[in-house]
Amino acid sequence: MSSEKLLVASPEWLEKAKEIINSDAEYEKLARNINNTFTFYIKKEPQNGINEDIIIGYKIEYGKLTEFWTEKRKTDFEISGPYGVWVKVFNNEMGPVKALTMGKLRVKGSLPKLLKFNKATLRFVDLLRQVPTRFHGKYGEE
Repeated sequence: MSSEKLLVASPEWLEKAKEIINSDAEYEKLARNINNTFTFYIKKEPQNGINEDIIIGYKIEYGKLTEFWTEKRKTDFEISGPYGVWVKVFNNEMGPVKALTMGKLRVKGSLPKLLKFNKATLRFVDLLRQVPTRFHGKYGEE
């Protein structure tokens, strides 16, 4: 793939994210004890041109991302927040832990267990930031 930016949560974006995550030895080591499913709920912002919620679900099995999906499923952890907050996290303007502790992102699932994965989570987000990303609505215009 060229340096073309991929629309967040598109099949191409998910494929590139999986490729980057699964080729990272550091993430594999940090996530070696994780065997869980996760969902990112990116909430719509009609005022900013995002008219539907976006779902990014995924499964981590012992350090490898084995599956992505974009429909609602029951998962071990659900992390939700407004589209604009996710943009800030993906653009490294706000860390994921800060977003959680400030209540900008909300978690359903065992927060203590999720915090145990803190280093792996931070690496996962760093890897997602390596995907050349284009955003929806007004966020795509900036």
